[in-house]
Amino acid sequence: MTLINVFVQKIVNVFRRNTTLMGRGVSDAFYRI
Repeated sequence: MTLINVFVQKIVNVFRRNTTLMGRGVSDAFYRI
């Protein structure tokens, strides 16, 4: 694996964590709009 792939994976992992934690809040916000 290249450094770019590792860097991308780290970003994806962080993004997944944020979406799982704030997924409900984001969905509620969209429904309210």
